[in-house]
Amino acid sequence: MVSSRRVWTNASKAELIYLICVCFFAEIEMSLMEIHRERLSLASSMRDLDGAVSRLDNILMGMVFLICVLILTAMVVSTLIFSSSIPIF
Repeated sequence: MVSSRRVWTNASKAELIYLICVCFFAEIEMSLMEIHRERLSLASSMRDLDGAVSRLDNILMGMVFLICVLILTAMVVSTLIFSSSIPIF
């Protein structure tokens, strides 16, 4: 503040400039903190979304496995039926 009084002849002008600078930097700090909180919130949301997609992937892979087992079972049964000499009807 002493150096600003050397530049400005009126002390009230120097104090006004000082308060403007302090308010400006406080506003920048609040903006940066808000950005930081938004990034943390976004990271948390991404973790939640990743967990939901992982569960959905597990469910769908289970369904694909069951479908593959049913197809293989049908193939084996049809092979046994058509290769046997016992007539079906």
